[in-house]
Parts: sequence; structure tokens; C-alpha cells
Amino acid sequence: MTESKRTSLRSSFWMALCWLLGFVALFTGFAGVGIDSVGDIVFTGLLMGVPGAWVTFRVPLMRVTLTDTGLTNHGLFRNQTFAAADIQRVKMEEVDDKVVATAYAPVLDLRANPDGHALMQLAGYSTKKRVGRSRMARQAGLIEQWLSALDHAPVEG
Repeated sequence: MTESKRTSLRSSFWMALCWLLGFVALFTGFAGVGIDSVGDIVFTGLLMGVPGAWVTFRVPLMRVTLTDTGLTNHGLFRNQTFAAADIQRVKMEEVDDKVVATAYAPVLDLRANPDGHALMQLAGYSTKKRVGRSRMARQAGLIEQWLSALDHAPVEG
């Protein structure tokens, strides 16, 4: 099967917020280069500018891509590809418990990893009552539809 059909899933709001924070850190690091003190140059340039540059240029590439062959998780530090046959199901799971709102994310149940693999770039905050109608739940549903469509697709050979 060719990889002609691609679906990309993103969390636009959180990606924009992370990009903005990375850009501010990059700009602060760049502005710190003009400071006379070596300690300030090291702090602002290396500790803020370098990570800020990484986040600024990497965040726009973060996504989950669905193709005919599998799912690719384009994260902040690495890309991971999972074959469709290795994914048993997708479920919504609580990934971080906070006082006001809880972070939920689609989690892949993998044949090789019974604990699952959370798709953190699709995570978002919601209450328990609204999580079923959230963007995260819709994206988990799209991944489930993609899996079921691949299961019913004719096998070439």
C-alpha cells in the first residue's frame, strides 16, 4: 500500500503557547549576548537561548501522523513510529492529576507494551464530565477509526 493518505493530528493552542514561550526564551537568550558579565551571557545565552531555539524550531513539527502503514509520533525530542498491527486500541486516559483540571491524552495500547504509550502532544486539560466531548476524545476517536479502517482494508499481495 502506498503512503498516499496522511492524516496529521495536532493540538494547535498548546503548540502555539509552547512556541511563544520558546520564542521568548530564544529572544531573551539573544538579548543576553550583549551583556558585559560572563555569567549573565552564559545564563541567558546558553540556558535560555539554546533551549528556546530548540523549542521554537521543533514545536511546529510536533504532530501525530496516521498513514497506511502506521502511526508516527513526532515529539519534541524524537519521532517514534508504530506499525498499525502493533496497536491494539486507543483509549483516553488521565495523564496528570491537577487540582483544578486534569490532563487527558489518547493512549495507545500496544502489543509489546501493556502500560501503553501516551500521545502527549495531543494532551489537554478537561474535567471528567466534559472529557468525552473534548478535542482529545475526538482525536482518539479518529485514531480508532483509522485503526478499524486498516483492519477492514483489502490486503495486497
